[in-house]
Amino acid sequence: MKKKIIAAVLILAVLATVGIAVYAISRDKDNNSSVGGEKSTEGETTSTNSSQPDSFIPDQSYVGEWYTDENPPDDLTIYEISSEFIKFETGLYRLFGFEAIAIQEDGEWKFGDGISPDYEGPSMLKGRLQFDENSVTVIYDDFGDFAQNNIQPNIYRFTIKNNDAKDTEPIDDQNRIIGKYTCVSDYCNNNLKDYPEYLPYITFNDDGTCEMLVYYIGGSTLLPGTYMIEDNKIFVEVDPSGTPVDGIDESGIPYMDDKYVFTITDYDHITIGSVEGAYFNGCYVAHNGDPFVRQ
Repeated sequence: MKKKIIAAVLILAVLATVGIAVYAISRDKDNNSSVGGEKSTEGETTSTNSSQPDSFIPDQSYVGEWYTDENPPDDLTIYEISSEFIKFETGLYRLFGFEAIAIQEDGEWKFGDGISPDYEGPSMLKGRLQFDENSVTVIYDDFGDFAQNNIQPNIYRFTIKNNDAKDTEPIDDQNRIIGKYTCVSDYCNNNLKDYPEYLPYITFNDDGTCEMLVYYIGGSTLLPGTYMIEDNKIFVEVDPSGTPVDGIDESGIPYMDDKYVFTITDYDHITIGSVEGAYFNGCYVAHNGDPFVRQ
């Protein structure tokens, strides 16, 4: 009898050991299955988190002129806001200015060379617009051609808004182009660099008047004139009366045109051009497209 009891106890012990082993194996399988599930879930979560958030679309209250007391006289003008784009104009005083369209990209409002449609601002420049409750921030991620200027800072926050500027056209900011611009074309650099008195230039004054030095065969003369700014164009009209370039030739063509249009590349660089109906391709040695640089 005693032997039967011992045998029964041994059988129960063996069964208990087998049961524990089976449970452990089953638990390991469950754990492995659970770990695999967590990885799959994590993968799905990562995929969900990698999707970009919707961009914040500012309302029409942001349309208008913005200023900053940190970096005057820099300014920002927002002309139009839609769900697809933001049309604006900004720049850094005495360095560059441009008009561009910001579009939604990677959840942000981005602008610049290769991003903005029909972009004509500084080459390789790129940046972003950020909208807060009472301000708009312009962030320059790359100053492009102006990177060599070591511009600091690269973030400009505009907090002062002119509420009367809604739905306005681009501003005519004469203060930004006041100064003397000298022609630096290949011809001028190669032939007139030793004769500064003959170098063509134009000076813009703060009262809307200007003076343009014209170099012609035989000498040079200074012409008075007036100008007005529209978008990135400077429309100039000079008066050659009483100067050597006043008059007409035998075929009835004047010695020179009296109207020109300069294109603002940035506030230190402009190019000369002719208006519609002009007789000549520029003004004597300053041909259409020739660059002028502020001195």
